[in-house]
Amino acid sequence: MRSLLKSYLVLNVVGAALSVQRRRSPRLFGIRLPGTPLIHALTIGSPMSAPPLMLMALIVAERRRRLDVVAAISAMFVCGIAGEADTVAALRRPRADPVVTALVVLELVVPGSLFVVARRRMRLP
Repeated sequence: MRSLLKSYLVLNVVGAALSVQRRRSPRLFGIRLPGTPLIHALTIGSPMSAPPLMLMALIVAERRRRLDVVAAISAMFVCGIAGEADTVAALRRPRADPVVTALVVLELVVPGSLFVVARRRMRLP
C-alpha cells in the first residue's frame, strides 16, 4: 500500500505542476472557482491533483493503519477526479494531449487501487 501511496503523491505533484504551467483551474462538475491555478493547487487542488490537506490526511491515515479512513479518502479522490471537466475532456479525446490523458487515467487508477487494497486488508483477520 505504501508504494501506491508514494506513487499517488508523485502523480499529484506532477499534476499540480502541469496544471500551474498550463494555467488550468479546476472546474468540478463544470463550476469554475475564482483564483489562480497556483492558489488552487496549494489549497483546493487542481484539475490533475488532489487538495494537499486531503493528501496529508491520507498519509496520516496510512501511517496509523486506519484502513477505513484510507478507503474513504481514496474513494473521494476517485469521485473528485471523475467529476473534473478536464478528466471528461481527456477521456473523450485521449490523443489530443497524451500526457494529460495518461495522468488522468493514473489519477483514477491509483486511488482506486488504494481503495481496493485498503478494503481487502480490512477484511483480513
